[in-house]
Amino acid sequence: MPMEQAAQTAPILTPADARPVDRPERITAIDSLRGFALLGILLMNIVGMGLYGSAYDDPTVTGGATGANLGVWTVMHVLAEGKMRCLFSMVFGASVLLLTGRLADRRDAADIYYRRTLWLLLFGLVHGFLLWSGDILYPYALCGLALYPFRNLRARTLLILGSIMLIGNSALYIKLGFDRRAMIEDGRAAETMKNAGRKLTDTQQEALTSYERWHKRHYPDAAALNKMNQEWRGSPLQVIGMRAQSVMPWHSQPYYGAESWDIFSMMFIGMALMNVIAVVTAIFGAAYAVQPGYGIGFSKDVYLWIPVLGNIVAVLVIPFVGNLSDKIGRRPLIIGSALLTGLLSFAYLYAISIKSVPLAIAMSLLMWGVIYQGYNAIFPSFYPELFPTRTRVSAMAIAQNIGTAITAMLPAIFATVAPPGSTNIPVIIGSLTFGIAIIAAIAAFTARETYRVHMNDLGDRNAVPVDKETYERTRERAIADARLAHAPA
Repeated sequence: MPMEQAAQTAPILTPADARPVDRPERITAIDSLRGFALLGILLMNIVGMGLYGSAYDDPTVTGGATGANLGVWTVMHVLAEGKMRCLFSMVFGASVLLLTGRLADRRDAADIYYRRTLWLLLFGLVHGFLLWSGDILYPYALCGLALYPFRNLRARTLLILGSIMLIGNSALYIKLGFDRRAMIEDGRAAETMKNAGRKLTDTQQEALTSYERWHKRHYPDAAALNKMNQEWRGSPLQVIGMRAQSVMPWHSQPYYGAESWDIFSMMFIGMALMNVIAVVTAIFGAAYAVQPGYGIGFSKDVYLWIPVLGNIVAVLVIPFVGNLSDKIGRRPLIIGSALLTGLLSFAYLYAISIKSVPLAIAMSLLMWGVIYQGYNAIFPSFYPELFPTRTRVSAMAIAQNIGTAITAMLPAIFATVAPPGSTNIPVIIGSLTFGIAIIAAIAAFTARETYRVHMNDLGDRNAVPVDKETYERTRERAIADARLAHAPA
């Protein structure tokens, strides 16, 4: 069945009244995803609520850059930063189709949609100025105002739009990163010249002024932090005034500019995924298990726990995998993980096909929670280590976002080649998955091993690895020093 036809026959497009949906009509999985994303966003906002704003991205600004504090910051940024906003944006886009689909036969559909969105915008303004300067309701409402004309586009078109905007947004931030680095380097060079008593040119003076302004804003001294704390602890009107100073720069800039394309891109992709298959996980196995058309009949509420349990297991497994990669190398784990998870996809889909919930959960935990972590726990180290310092961040960002864009299209591809009513679905989808896994394994096999390469030589194709005996001795000494540093006095 073509994707367009599948979208047109999906139950979300049944006309209904504009009233709030009753509990039986709600999609529990989407509500749960929305709540999960909001809790993750709250987790990240705690830093901004309790510390100086720049500490959100740099824990050295206000302390907390060692020990458990640094560990918590790192885990939060790896697991939640950007991911929760991405998930929430996708669910928002999916919800646009749910709402407009229910209003499809009403003449006042646009009026209802825009009135609800304008109410969201008003709530965002109140929330931003009175409660929390990091409000996202306002930008989401502005983006939502622009989404309505796109509601009837084909899933493929929405995916393409979202992917283009995602890649464009990534390119923009890469450029901003290079511009920021150039500003810092030029400013520090000018500062060094000034301290040496040399006269600065107009260009150098401008670079120094920009650097000092940036440094003052991002690394305030103790007096500035104390002044800010006193102002935030003042009268309610004084606090509202302080919050207005934080909110106005964000609310006065054009949200339809490229800086907010990450919101738009995820909303478009969320709309596309909602049109193709269930957006609850964007994984074909979930659609295969719970969609009535496939005839399996797994409960959505039960199936929602599979990724939750898988991630719990993954958190326990990742430290052991990371430690193992420092002993035997990055490539063996990535290659083995790719091939084994590709093979296990056959068993996972077979368990669903025979309607065995316990076996499906067991295979999912083994495939995702354990074996897949041989890749998932290693690639954040292995991929950047292949590039020199000058291009490491940009190379990783570009590759990661291109991969994300391609991955976002896989559910649509799987639903196209194996729509409801197809036979041998475990073989068809399992073969595609295993084929992709083989490509990933070949890519890892042809890459350079990095785990015994000196940090200064990372990215050098001709770098000579440290001999194994020296490496192990150095590693053991570093571990011992770390344990000694954290030992109680």
